[in-house]
Amino acid sequence: MDTIMIQTKNGPVKIARTAVSRIEMAVGKRSGHALRDLGNGIQKGLRQGVDWTFSTAAPIGIITIPGVLGWAAVSAPFCALADLHEKITHTSQKKREIKVM
Repeated sequence: MDTIMIQTKNGPVKIARTAVSRIEMAVGKRSGHALRDLGNGIQKGLRQGVDWTFSTAAPIGIITIPGVLGWAAVSAPFCALADLHEKITHTSQKKREIKVM
């Protein structure tokens, strides 16, 4: 096999094996999005609570809304710290070397 095929955002790319001595791949989790993910969770939780409040499941909705807001208040500082830590340490930018054989 004389070529290496690499899947990119724009589709597969063929590279001559002799042209590659090493490949570095950035690995890691999504960077700096804990607060955004929390916001999405709050939005979904509040929407569900409101839907329940105006249905036959009103008692569950009445309990859900304060629960979601409390969860947000407790979680937000930790999410902000996680995002800050990620920005400072760049943990999402770790690179891993792949040996070409």
